[in-house]
Amino acid sequence: MIPDSSLPVRPAGLTLADFPTLRELCGALEGSGCELYLVGGAVRDRLRGVVGSDLDLLVRHPQLDPDALEDLLRRRLAPAPVLGVGASFRVLKVKWAGEWLDLALPSRAALDAATGAVTGTGPGWLSDPRLPLTDDLARRDFTVNALALRLCPTGTDDLADPFGGRADLEAGRLRASGSAAERLAEDPLRLLRAARFAAQGLTPDAELTAAARALAPRLAEVAPERLWREWLKLFAGPHSAQGLRWLAEVGALGVLVPAWTEVDGLTQHNPHHRETVSDHLLTVVAELDRMGAAPLTRQAGFFHDIGKGRTRTLEQGPQGLHGHFYGHERVGAELTRQSLRRLRADSQHVRDLGRLVELHMRPGQAGSPAAARRLAAAAGDLLDPLLDLYAADRLAHVGEDPAQIQARQDFIRAAAADLPRTFSQHDLALSGHDLRTLGLAPQDIGPVKRWLTEQVLEGRAPNESAALRDLLAGDLLKGDLRVQQPGDPSSDGHGGRPNP
Repeated sequence: MIPDSSLPVRPAGLTLADFPTLRELCGALEGSGCELYLVGGAVRDRLRGVVGSDLDLLVRHPQLDPDALEDLLRRRLAPAPVLGVGASFRVLKVKWAGEWLDLALPSRAALDAATGAVTGTGPGWLSDPRLPLTDDLARRDFTVNALALRLCPTGTDDLADPFGGRADLEAGRLRASGSAAERLAEDPLRLLRAARFAAQGLTPDAELTAAARALAPRLAEVAPERLWREWLKLFAGPHSAQGLRWLAEVGALGVLVPAWTEVDGLTQHNPHHRETVSDHLLTVVAELDRMGAAPLTRQAGFFHDIGKGRTRTLEQGPQGLHGHFYGHERVGAELTRQSLRRLRADSQHVRDLGRLVELHMRPGQAGSPAAARRLAAAAGDLLDPLLDLYAADRLAHVGEDPAQIQARQDFIRAAAADLPRTFSQHDLALSGHDLRTLGLAPQDIGPVKRWLTEQVLEGRAPNESAALRDLLAGDLLKGDLRVQQPGDPSSDGHGGRPNP
């Protein structure tokens, strides 16, 4: 049952004047009987002070059917093109002021005439400009999305809020529009959308949480590509750890990432960890949230210890059981890649997140300049995310000193400051042609370039042409490499191979 809205609530500072393109569109529709609304997330975000580029629009006309409305808009907006898209769920596409706008028609789930129940196994849709606005808002997932700002007829900028969505926004509360069980059953992806809103600071209420707990297994029915898109949006929120904690609470996280079940509640038996592995992962994500880290880094925080479930060994010590997780970073990297491929993640995410998980122990082990430079070369463009992950991970340990963590980050960055990111033999200041002109035989160029790369990474020489030439000519290679001199009659054309 749709609750009655008393007097419409006027959003402070939100009027048609904020939308110049729409103001011109409303001018063209004046006197036509059309009503134009800004709806859903576009209203929600603006009420929260977030101005996005997406404009979700809805058009209705109390006396015209869909075809008649399309004809009216085509005449009124000429020469702008108007195209009808969809049959049951109708959208009119209008190119106005150089951009395409989607004008949806009010819609509701199609009902069986005899029983009054939703037809079919999923909601079929009935779109009709004559439907009441509240019918359209009632089909939306959450109250904070069941909002509509009337843009025209000009001057009627009232907010339609039949479910109390604005009050929920002000209270930081997330509620379903109507029955939570029905809304989630219509599309189980809404459960992950709820987590995304939790990551934006809204707290799902008890009814929504209970419904999510009952319907969590149905997330497995959702196309992986849809899950991946929502997963990315969750980690883009400022409080992604809150969304993940809610997913864990309702039993949905293991459906999305099966490896989660292997670490959920797993004790570490380690003096550096008070938390279980699962709690530690979420604590690290919360720390990355606090740091304002990039979404990629927050995902790495979620996955970084996911391999501990398969690598834990226990031994009896003086203080009781002590846990070890040898090789968990390598196992975790593979589990991360498997989890992402299961969600149909793009190859860049699979590669980068797997690499971050695999390297997450290395910053703490990089105690020398050479080790720091090798780490920087291995991390490449991921060095900054890796150092953020290292800091968040260490801060989630017991008794860590933030100053020492910062000092280690600074040390690694300073040691690698003169290296280009993704440094390899291809970045050497001496090219293969340069080495050939120095007298090296073709078969020796590859080994010498690899050896020079090692010397740069070890800090024995800067990556400068003159310094590398001096290194080749110096005592360091005496006895290890014989350079063919031009015109040397004793040369057999084969220089000795470096043996660094």
